[in-house]
Amino acid sequence: MGPLTKVPAPTLVIKYEGIFDFEGLYKTLVSWFIDQGYRFEELSLKHKVPSLAGTELEYIWFAWRRHNEYTKFCVDMIFKLYDAKDLDVIKDGKKKRLTKARILCEFHGYLELDYSKRFGGNKFLQGLNKFLQYQILMKPMEGVIGSMWWDELYYRTLKLHAVIKEYLALEAKGNAYFDMW
Repeated sequence: MGPLTKVPAPTLVIKYEGIFDFEGLYKTLVSWFIDQGYRFEELSLKHKVPSLAGTELEYIWFAWRRHNEYTKFCVDMIFKLYDAKDLDVIKDGKKKRLTKARILCEFHGYLELDYSKRFGGNKFLQGLNKFLQYQILMKPMEGVIGSMWWDELYYRTLKLHAVIKEYLALEAKGNAYFDMW
């Protein structure tokens, strides 16, 4: 068994159908990543030609944050809108553009190990990396590499999940994981 490069966290999913402020949601997500110290990249945007049902949009985002010299937190996010239609609504005496759509949002978080490739050179360094992962990091944590790092990544991803759910009013206000990392 060779050294690991990625340790995945469970995939989180949000499904929603209704009317919401898409521009506000987009800005909220981007600012959350930036506020948390992530580097944020929009890898792709697909826009299908509108049909009678509405437009289909797909955003693929990648965010990462250096945790320490050996690990990096990464989040791949796929954000899809189906049957999207823009609506003009008057709210508090002001005209506002909202979106009616179905949303599917998936978060794939993972730890990237040895992201700077310090142990990627010769056979000795690769063996040292394998020893580090399987004998030092894995043993005390009952089989999960960097359990504490993995937990932190998972709870950070849960916070992002909760931010979206709160924005869309899918759940009661508050977050059970607020005080975790």
